[in-house]
Parts: sequence; C-alpha cells; structure tokens
Amino acid sequence: MNQRLDRLKKELCFEKDVKVANIEEITKKVYFLIRQDKCAKNVRTKRYFRPVLAAAVLLCAAGISAVAASFGWHEKLLEYFHYPTEEQLKMVENAVDTPMATGSDNGYTVNVLNTLADRHGIYVLYELLLPAGKELDPQEAQEYVKDMTRGISISFGIIDENNMLVGVGRREILNTEKNKITMFEYMGTGGNLYENQPITLTVAHNRFVSMTDSSSDEMIGGTYAQKAEKGDFAISVRWDFAYRDTGKSFVVDKKLDLNGSNDNILKTVDVSPISVWITAEGDDIQNATVDIQFKDGTRCSYSNKTDRNRNAFGMFANNLTGNTRQGITNIGYVFNEIMDVDTIYSITIGDQTVMLQ
Repeated sequence: MNQRLDRLKKELCFEKDVKVANIEEITKKVYFLIRQDKCAKNVRTKRYFRPVLAAAVLLCAAGISAVAASFGWHEKLLEYFHYPTEEQLKMVENAVDTPMATGSDNGYTVNVLNTLADRHGIYVLYELLLPAGKELDPQEAQEYVKDMTRGISISFGIIDENNMLVGVGRREILNTEKNKITMFEYMGTGGNLYENQPITLTVAHNRFVSMTDSSSDEMIGGTYAQKAEKGDFAISVRWDFAYRDTGKSFVVDKKLDLNGSNDNILKTVDVSPISVWITAEGDDIQNATVDIQFKDGTRCSYSNKTDRNRNAFGMFANNLTGNTRQGITNIGYVFNEIMDVDTIYSITIGDQTVMLQ
C-alpha cells in the first residue's frame, strides 16, 4: 500500500522535480488504487460511513476539486456517492450541472455548487458561508440548521392531468469547516422535471417567538404556541436549471394485484442511474414492496414502510375526479451509488414484473 501511495504522491506533484501529470490519468489511477483496497470496497457499501483510505485523503488534500471539476462534480457530491468510477460518472454526465449561483443577506452567503437530476428528483449541493468571525463546530452546525427553513421551488411537467405535484425530500450536512457548512437538498416528485427551466433554492434562518406574552402562554398539543420570524438571514437563489434525462421509462397500464383486495392500475416504471420511481392509479398503495432483480442474480427489495427516511419514498394524492378514495401513488427509491441501469434485469411490484431488457 505504501508503494502505491508513493507513486500517487509523485503523480499528484508532491515532489518538486516531478512533471505535472494529466488529470484524467491521475483520476484513473486513484480509482484503481481505491478499488484494490478492501477498506475502500467496504466504504462503498455504507451510506453514512466516511472514507478514510489514505489514497482518497491524499487526493482530497492535493486537489480533488480539480479532478471533480473535470467531470462537473464537486468533491463533496463525489464523496456522498462513494467516489463513483469514471464509467459511473459518464452514465450521468449530462444530468450534472454546475450553476455556481449565489445569494447573500446580512453577511451570510449561499453558493449553489452542483445539481444532479433525473425526471423525478433533483439533488442540490450548496454551501452556507457565515459572516467573518462566526464559526461553528459540527455539533453546533447541526443545532443551527434545525432553525433553518430550506426548500426547492421548481416548475414541473405533469405525467397526466390527474397527477398532483406532490413531493418528498431529504437533506443532510456533508461537511462543517469553521464558517462554512456544506449540505444538500433532495426533492423527489410524482411529476416530471423539465430539462431546462428556472429553479429557486430558499434558505432562511428562523427565530421562534411565543405567539402570546410570557404571562399567558397557552399550551397547544402539549407545547407552547410559537411562530417563526426572520432570524439571521433569508436567502433565495435563482438560476437556470439544466439536465438531460439519463433514465428509461416503461409504460405498463395493466391491472395490479397486491393482496386480492386492492384496485389499481400500474401506470409507469421509471429507472435512472440514481433512482427508481413507480406510478400507480387507484388505491393508496404507497407502502407496497418493490423487488429489483439484477442480471447477476442478486436482488434487493424496498418499501416506504420499512425503509422510510433512508432510501425509499411513498406518496399518495387522492385527486381523481369524482372519487375521494382513489388517486395516484408514487413509490420511489434513490440508490446509494450511481447505478448502471443495464445491470438491472427486472422490477416487480405485486403480480406485475417489468423486464428492463
């Protein structure tokens, strides 16, 4: 391992007499070294486990930003997806954008660094810069963002006239460094994202105050009634969002039987390198189990009921005209890594199996 790191140090120009190497060649060699190490392989299997492989650390210290930029990725987004291979990056190269949009208020600044999207969801990577002299450690940052309102505003294409634009989301702090917090927002939706359209990221800090004077606070649902007022800042950043859909869409339009008592039509199955989204019409089946079978014989199953708040999402909107019980169900799943769609053999829900080949 030490010999491999010595070679890597030379290629990263840590020695003055070494000629500057081609950045793509460095990238290939780094990926090769990472994949040769057992620890690095284990890193790729756990979402919240942060890589400690020496080669990866050296790369970060010596200029991973330049490597990431050559593929349009920020280093923290690369880390979040467990350092994709060059082949994986190429699968989504048209789905990545680098807006470099910015907004400021009261000494605070939001910089939008990256977006990654498919037809049903978008990741927005951004950083919050605090005013000079204000610094937070990781624990303080976690507490600080609890008082923040964050959201993505975007126009959507609609699958059909009955499909409401319901959405789900997740967020995570990826890094805290003195006066800079790097984080992402993910939003998934039953509608279709346009490939070119405006998008707005809103990030605001709130200050919560009592809705009544201190002598007469009233309890509502076991807590004192409060309202949110503007805190340290309120920033909206707007830019022109662009991506190209890298997934596949399968129109099914067949009756779906889960347990013999449901009434549903399986409408579509959409698969991309970052997610799977299933759309069904009829009863609320957002907790149904979906099975993915790969060509190598391995399988994985997910459910909004058992995997919620991790990788799976479920949504139901009972907006069908003339029927208050039925509507549109969307069941989504986001992958931990960039997935080669061609390795998926089939996707099954209930009695319906969609072959991807």
